[in-house]
Amino acid sequence: MNGRRKFIVQCSAVAAMASIGPLAVSAASMATSVGLSRTGDRFRALLDKRFILRKASAGTEAVVRLTAVRQGPVHPGLEQFSLHFDGTGGPQLPEGIYRVHSPVLESFDLFVSPAGEEDGPVAYQASFSLLT
Repeated sequence: MNGRRKFIVQCSAVAAMASIGPLAVSAASMATSVGLSRTGDRFRALLDKRFILRKASAGTEAVVRLTAVRQGPVHPGLEQFSLHFDGTGGPQLPEGIYRVHSPVLESFDLFVSPAGEEDGPVAYQASFSLLT
């Protein structure tokens, strides 16, 4: 019976890794495409710059300003940080994948979530967990 349990646990672990593997690769590829070199330092250089979040399929866009780059928990082999944006007016966009446009970087796709209070100013967050 112990051999069956071990087999099931191992198969579950393989299935879980197979399902998240492409996500880790796509995050690392996106980070490389925007010149991150596995770190948020490039974004820190863009603090207070304006970006446009655009979702063409929904016909929505928002102009935002990068207000903070926050370091996440430190773990060997993993770089974690989050980007924090303030909206410049207009209705809050729902969470989703948006095309990010900037005069400094090439356009790239980013999963963005609303952050902050419902009655407060419009704010967004994007989190990164990159394998190093």
